[in-house]
Amino acid sequence: MPIRLDSLTPNPDNPRTITLKALIRLSDSLKRDSAFMRLRPMIVDDTGLLLAGNQRYRALRDLGYEEVPDEWVTVARDLTPEQRARLVILDNGPEGSAGHWNVDVLLADWAPTELGELGMDLTRYGLPDLSHLPGHLGDGIAPPAPPREPEVWKSLRVHFKSRREMEDFNRITGLSVTEETSAIRFD
Repeated sequence: MPIRLDSLTPNPDNPRTITLKALIRLSDSLKRDSAFMRLRPMIVDDTGLLLAGNQRYRALRDLGYEEVPDEWVTVARDLTPEQRARLVILDNGPEGSAGHWNVDVLLADWAPTELGELGMDLTRYGLPDLSHLPGHLGDGIAPPAPPREPEVWKSLRVHFKSRREMEDFNRITGLSVTEETSAIRFD
C-alpha cells in the first residue's frame, strides 16, 4: 500500500544540510535508480518523523512524488530514544557524502566525545579536536585534566541549552561567559 509523503514529517533538528547542486544530483540519482530506495529506505518513528532520509524525502518531493511504495519507508518501532538519536547521526555518514553537517544543530544535541564515538571528525569543520573531553558539561562530570602539551585551537564554538549549562561552563573553566560573549582569547 503506498505511503503519502505528506504523512511523513521532515526532522526539524536534522543536523545534515545539502547544497542545491547536491540535491539535484540526489534527485537525478533517484530518477535513475529509484529501486535503491528499497535497499536504503527512509526511516521514520511511530509518529512519521523522519529519522533517516530527510534529503531523499526532499528530493522525492521536488521530483513531484505525492506517494511512494511502502517498501521505501521503514517504521523504527523498537528503538529506544537514544538509538533513534544515534540513527539520525549514523545515517548521515560517511564523511564526504553529498550533504554537509550543520555543526550548530549537531553540537546543540551532541557532545564532541559522543560524535567522536560515532566516527565523526569535527576538525574537518574547523573545530578543535575535543574528543578527549567528557560529555555534556552539565552532566556532573569533572573537568578534564589539563593537556600535557599545549594545544592551539583556531576556534571553539560553545552552545548552551540552558543558563545552568553556561554557569557550569564558567565554573569549570574559570571564565565569565554571558549571552553577549562573542569571543574569548585563550593564551
